[in-house]
Amino acid sequence: MDHDEDLIESAFFESTIKCIEDKEKLDENNKKYRTGTFPWDQQITDVLKTRFRYEDFRPNQRGIINATMSGKDCIGLIPTGGGKSITF
Repeated sequence: MDHDEDLIESAFFESTIKCIEDKEKLDENNKKYRTGTFPWDQQITDVLKTRFRYEDFRPNQRGIINATMSGKDCIGLIPTGGGKSITF
């Protein structure tokens, strides 16, 4: 390999490692928002039950609500009929 190929390979390797680290941090944050305890837990559960008449959140709903209520930007990718309205 010549010098340019070495530089390209090195840059690719470094960017791959950065992507893996970013994904691990994102996964850790996502888990925190899906399963963590927050001051508004009881309030959102009460609204879910009284306003929407559901006993439990669907997958991803609680994480989206917790991230948003924590002041974080959030993108929720949920299929049609997956319960996006509750997260608004």
